Amino acid sequence: MKPQVTRVAVVVMNNVLSSSLGITLDILNTAADLMKAKGRAELSVQVVSLGRASQIRSSSGLQISGLVPRTEVKQPDVVMLPGCNVNQPEKLLQWLHDPEVEAVRDWMRKVAPQARMIASGCVGTFIMASAGLLDGRSATTTWWLAREFQRLYPKVALNMTRMVVDEGKYLTAGAALAQTDLALHVVRRLCGPEVARQTTSFMLADERPSQAHFAVSAFMAHPHPDIARAKKWIVQNLARP
Repeated sequence: MKPQVTRVAVVVMNNVLSSSLGITLDILNTAADLMKAKGRAELSVQVVSLGRASQIRSSSGLQISGLVPRTEVKQPDVVMLPGCNVNQPEKLLQWLHDPEVEAVRDWMRKVAPQARMIASGCVGTFIMASAGLLDGRSATTTWWLAREFQRLYPKVALNMTRMVVDEGKYLTAGAALAQTDLALHVVRRLCGPEVARQTTSFMLADERPSQAHFAVSAFMAHPHPDIARAKKWIVQNLARP
């Protein structure tokens, strides 16, 4: 009897973080090899582009080709969305309205009802939230963009203590290398604890439960412009009744 095939679509966009994409593929493909050796359900991993270009450029300037175009992508069982290099709040809104990002958001809405899991880390979590997939659920994101996430998506319960937040079908993770924890978590869900342990051994990786101690307080302390103006006014008017 032929083993069941689980289709995993790794969606990439221009400026994708090279580390996030690489670790996602390495972990998934290692797990796929282990599953194949055991004669168990196969993992079919495709690197998918939903834009019009046949190749993209990563955040470190690598050209990534051989991508599966949107027209050839079948309904995936699992969607994984590595993050992109968008590290400033002022650039975030512009990025979210980029045609390529909007195409990914619309496609995720389309495939979500039949997918088993949709998982994203870093700013990819903003795409999931903008698609409405996280409304009424818990999620996490990149720690230095947490304030923007809360402002844009008040219907999402943001949990910044966890490295990975698992809401069943929808999984989110923190910044770039939290993709390691996310990919291992997905492997555990898909392949079981034994394959997950073996994958961590081969990759010399380990899951970390919390991202709280990674946050740098100085970056978190920058107030919203309205708060900064209010603080300035208070200081200037302390002598008033």
